[in-house]
Amino acid sequence: MEPLVMKLLAGVIFFGLALTVGVALYTQLGRGISSSTAFQLSAEPSSLTVGIPENGENTATVRISVTRIAGYDKTIFLSATPSLPGVFLQFSPSGGTPDFYSTLEIRVTPSASPSSVTLTLRARGEDGTERTCPLDLKLE
Repeated sequence: MEPLVMKLLAGVIFFGLALTVGVALYTQLGRGISSSTAFQLSAEPSSLTVGIPENGENTATVRISVTRIAGYDKTIFLSATPSLPGVFLQFSPSGGTPDFYSTLEIRVTPSASPSSVTLTLRARGEDGTERTCPLDLKLE
């Protein structure tokens, strides 16, 4: 009987130790996941080419997706940098609560210069949480 009691006692001790380590890991990893993955930002397409018109303007649109992760429910505002001469960017809508979609309209006028640039699309939550996404834009 004595070996059986020893085995049971060792099992209880091992289970308690494993439970303590498991709870500590879950607590630490859980905090990291919820704070680092509150929402996701993506753009489709992720690169495009827009011609520079001789007069008037050329337009292109990009679909922006803001997807909730880990129950994030704050209002998010969208922006893009850098600003370029002769290029006008407008989000519609310019913000919302995830999950939501926005359309980025890119208007190019004759005063734009041929170039290739990576725009940084930015989604910033009202609590300061921020995600970015690149958009490669070629003007020709």
